[in-house]
Amino acid sequence: MDADDAPSNAVDQAIAAADFAQTIQRDLNCLSDPDRNTRRKALERLDKLLVTESRSPAMLQIVWDETILKLVVRNLHDPVERCREAAVNMISRVVKLLADVEQTTFLIVPAIAERTGQLPVLEHSEEIRLSLINLLNAIICQCSVESVREFSEHITRVICVTLSDSFHEIKKASCALLSRLCSRAPDVIGENADVILHALLPNILHAHSRVRSAVVSALNDVVSCGLPAGMIAQHVAPGVKAVAFDHSDTVRKVFFEYVALWLGYEPDETCPITETKNQTAYMPLLLPLLLLGIGDDSPEISTSTLAMVYRVGEVYKHWNAHDSVQEKTWRHDCNVLPLPFETEPGYGSRLMIQRHLKQIVYDCSKDFRDWAVTTRLGAARLLQTTLVFAESHSSRHLDVLIPSLCSAVADDDVRVAQHVVKSSQILGFNNAPEHWLDLIMDSIVSDRSTALQRANGLVVFAGLLYGTPNENVHEGLVIQILQGLCQANLSFDESLAVRRQLLAVLTNVVVKAGPISRVSSKEMLILLLQLQCIQDDARLRQDAASLIETFAHVTGYESLEQLYACHTRDLIDRAILRHEEWLGNSPGRHLFEAVLKNFGHLAGSYLAEILPIIASCLKPQRDPSLRLSLLHLLDDLFETSGLESWWSSLAKEVIVSVLIPCGIWQAGKVGAAVRHAAMVAVGTYLRRGLCTQKDLNDILETGETLPVVISCLEEDFYVDTRRVTCHVMENIIRIAGNSLKDDYRVKIGAVLQKRLDDSNDGVRLGILRSLSLFLSTLPPAYPGTELKSCLSSLVLHMDDQNQQIKESVCKAVEVCAVKRPALVVEIVTEVRSKHQSSQYCDYLLTVAGSVQTADSVESAA
Repeated sequence: MDADDAPSNAVDQAIAAADFAQTIQRDLNCLSDPDRNTRRKALERLDKLLVTESRSPAMLQIVWDETILKLVVRNLHDPVERCREAAVNMISRVVKLLADVEQTTFLIVPAIAERTGQLPVLEHSEEIRLSLINLLNAIICQCSVESVREFSEHITRVICVTLSDSFHEIKKASCALLSRLCSRAPDVIGENADVILHALLPNILHAHSRVRSAVVSALNDVVSCGLPAGMIAQHVAPGVKAVAFDHSDTVRKVFFEYVALWLGYEPDETCPITETKNQTAYMPLLLPLLLLGIGDDSPEISTSTLAMVYRVGEVYKHWNAHDSVQEKTWRHDCNVLPLPFETEPGYGSRLMIQRHLKQIVYDCSKDFRDWAVTTRLGAARLLQTTLVFAESHSSRHLDVLIPSLCSAVADDDVRVAQHVVKSSQILGFNNAPEHWLDLIMDSIVSDRSTALQRANGLVVFAGLLYGTPNENVHEGLVIQILQGLCQANLSFDESLAVRRQLLAVLTNVVVKAGPISRVSSKEMLILLLQLQCIQDDARLRQDAASLIETFAHVTGYESLEQLYACHTRDLIDRAILRHEEWLGNSPGRHLFEAVLKNFGHLAGSYLAEILPIIASCLKPQRDPSLRLSLLHLLDDLFETSGLESWWSSLAKEVIVSVLIPCGIWQAGKVGAAVRHAAMVAVGTYLRRGLCTQKDLNDILETGETLPVVISCLEEDFYVDTRRVTCHVMENIIRIAGNSLKDDYRVKIGAVLQKRLDDSNDGVRLGILRSLSLFLSTLPPAYPGTELKSCLSSLVLHMDDQNQQIKESVCKAVEVCAVKRPALVVEIVTEVRSKHQSSQYCDYLLTVAGSVQTADSVESAA
């Protein structure tokens, strides 16, 4: 009965379709009416009749395919936008109700390709273009695979053109269409993969994250269809690398999951590895992209990616069972493993990465030189992760790795530098120092290296040492390192970065070697003392001093003084070596200064030995900066506690042979600067009480000292020279006291009297202090004429505009009033009527009168 009914039903449906077609004939005729509103209303009525009102699917199929479809397709090209929009909407709704869309596919797909699949695009409305793409997606979802293959060229054209559309929603719809095509006819993708990838990959950098997600998803579907390795290398791998640095965590997470899938990762861990596809051909191209995810800034992404790498490694191990990898036991306290690593990497993943290590290292080295910071950052992240898996296999590529790290560590982007430093630590952990020491030392000590290259090399050197296990550090290694650094004279490099990084290297040597570093304590001490001489970096000096103390403690010395005592002779011998060639910036001169400043009283027994060397370096023909630095050094040493007795025994040599020759007048600014520094040192020596009265009298007897001091007191180039020489003269008078010979005293009195008219108030105040002391030490037999001349000059200055000078003059005359009251009364009385400051005169007369009265009483008694 059912078989008999079937033809009858088909006939009935055909009759019903014919009847229905008659009822809508007027609307069908209106589809081609010249009036736009008529066409639009006809489409809307047809939409309502076909979709809104219930119709038999079989009858709808007949009337659609035989009557309506051909007429409606024309409206896709209607010049009026609203008519085209109504046509697309109607077709989209009807297609969902059809059981067979083959006829629809045959007519609609070419029409859509004509509207949206060629340049310039005929369809100007973004909304209609979006609707057409969605319609095409729905059609190829329902039609047969044979139809998809037949119209693959049209569909591909639409995808390629719409992927470059400016409307982001259209790009997303186009990606969805591409994914649909991949699922329905994957063999079609292989034929058109090149043009599809050219259209798809530029959208990887789109501003909208949802577009980027859609692009990555579509790319995953394309790759899953099967692409040759050459196309992966030429298009996919370079094109998607930027996604690894996408701003959206969601995009990056999905991207790394897709890359893992391309390499054979199976999300279902229960799935046997034997059922996975061998993706070994893709491995060299896509493995670096997957490894970038382990270094991702997001802990969630880095952890999940690491798990996927382990799984991919197991798959690789299955397909490459003939390969082997050296086992390495990782210490649980290893502090160089970056996150997310918590334990040693899995065997399969190490096997996989070590097999491709050479290419990864080469690519990273090349990317470090790229202009784009994203590329350099990717190389830094990738290399850091790779070296964890590489283990000791990285020793085969140290000739590439060391120079690359030294270059990249100076990157302008701090993130790159941080990853490079971490990479150097991992490299040091995985490789014995003997493998990398010569390479890194060459980059540091080479004459061809610039200051920047040396600093970079030291940064990497410090990282290598930091990562080196303590048990790999032995005496021979410490000796080789410290002797090499000493010979390079890096402590006095003009670059601040070099000096600071050198300190970092030395710190790591002490930390890693511990007591073993005592075998090179002399070299360590030399380097740290040199760093302490750096005048323009107080923090560096402080850190170097702290490290010396740490070194002494770690290596078993009872105190810092014991450490110095063990090496005083050796360090002084090294410091004075080739002193004939010293310049102001010579390393030997710096070490000489450091030794003397730091060793304190330990250097006392060597002062007699080194004074002739200092004297030879202070000769006028030597380097001016050398002369000035040594004079400043002497001034500091005169202040050093514990050296007083040693300096006192060398008074004549210090003043007559070393300092006074530097005070002899020489033309030019250099000569003036040297004279000033010499007088400062002489003043310090005398002020510290290092010269006894007897030694001073012997020095003055040589006849060389006093004339030089007097000439410096009359210096007309530097005011400061006159000022500090006042201090020298004051100390000469103080030390000599009453023992000063009359002829010397007359010379001194004359020059002091002359300098009362100095143009500088500071000098005049200094002269007045010297005069007060001079007058207080006058012997009774001092000639009255000389004294009267001196007092007459003094009292004239009690009318000075400077109040301090007035008071100082009054004090100086008062000193004399105690010893020669009559002379003071005579001179002050003569000038009192002419003085504006009569109160000072009255005061002096009172003092002198009191002394005279006291003397009279004493005489009467």
